[in-house]
Amino acid sequence: MKPTLLLFFAILWLPLSSMGQQDKKLVETEMLRYLEAMETKDWTTVVNMVNPKYFLQVPKELLMQVYRQMDNQQGLQISFLEPKITSIKKELIHADTSYIPVDYSLIMQIRPAPELFDSESELLDLFQGFEQSYQGQEVVFDRDSGLFYIDLKNTIIASSSGDRIYFLEYHAKDPFLEKILPAQVLDRLKLGWN
Repeated sequence: MKPTLLLFFAILWLPLSSMGQQDKKLVETEMLRYLEAMETKDWTTVVNMVNPKYFLQVPKELLMQVYRQMDNQQGLQISFLEPKITSIKKELIHADTSYIPVDYSLIMQIRPAPELFDSESELLDLFQGFEQSYQGQEVVFDRDSGLFYIDLKNTIIASSSGDRIYFLEYHAKDPFLEKILPAQVLDRLKLGWN
């Protein structure tokens, strides 16, 4: 191959490879904004960053109500601590949409009101309820502080078909995912996205 032809392909490849890095950086920036909104309980920002296809299954107002109720959960004060991105996977383009899985972690801290949860059996019921709700995640009760800690590790699917990025929590058993994400994306997620 002639040197000028090699140079042409090298010049052509450079913007293509750097475009992927820019997309990854934008996903990282938006994901950090999403996690910060979770941490500060800015539910309007969180809901506005959710994949709009989700709202074809669950009304937007209902999701907002669920988040607000979490703030006012009877007897439980919930905080999100130390949110961080653990990895950003390679992009998959399907039709006109880009899909990028983002692994993240955060610590969910739950303070039960002592006047409502004062017996050992009530605290044990809470602990077992958290273990069931957050299967596969580490649940710890710190008796000295009276706090529950749930070490959440999960994946969010970042998607964009324009200049906005939206997010969708990935839970393998979520029945809505088949109605929101293409089969190619779900199949690749089930195989570990390699």
